[in-house]
This record gives sequence, C-alpha cells and structure tokens, in this order.
Amino acid sequence: ALDTYAEENGVGLAVFSPLSNGLLTDKYLKGPVDGARVPADAVNDDMLTKLNKLNDMAVSRGQTLSQMALSRVLFNSAVATVIIGASRPEQIKENVKCIDKLDFTYEEIKQIDDILKI
Repeated sequence: ALDTYAEENGVGLAVFSPLSNGLLTDKYLKGPVDGARVPADAVNDDMLTKLNKLNDMAVSRGQTLSQMALSRVLFNSAVATVIIGASRPEQIKENVKCIDKLDFTYEEIKQIDDILKI
C-alpha cells in the first residue's frame, strides 16, 4: 500500500479531501442535501447506516464525525498532513480540534474498519 511505501522510503503523505467532500461531516447524517457536492444517490440507506454508526462512535470519543475522520487519517504514521476544503472559517476551527484526540485503541480502529465494510 502507499502508506507502507511512504514509511519505508521516508516520505510523508499529504492527504487531499479526507472528509470526502463533506460526506464525513454531520451534514449528511439525515440524508441527501440539496445543492451539495455529494450526489444524492451516494447518500443511500447503506451509506446513512455507516455515517450514523461512525458518528455514534465519534460522539463516544468526545469528537464530531469530521474530527474523528481527520484524527483517523492523521493516526497513520505515513501521513504528514491533510488538506481540507473549508468554505467557512468555523469549519477550520472545528476541524483543527481533531489534534486534541489523535489516539485510537486497536478496538476503535477495528470498529471503524468493520463499519466501513458493512
């Protein structure tokens, strides 16, 4: 995988759009949003189930969904930085708080992976 290659060769990765055009924010927890970047058909029942399970997990960690998503990306030791696309300063202020909780237990990583496999 790319992260293994990066670590083995002393390269840091810059991850672009780690919030999947806003999909990994609380914006879509109830369903598709008119005029949003994510197509309505991508926010189907399966995706809503995953998003809401991930959100429940984030809340139990004391984070928002976007903060947990960014923390998870930064948890990968090959990742040097993330590039987010924010349309409002408040989004940056919220998302930068991800650095307050960058740790994950093995069980939390497994839980995230299991949710994404559903």
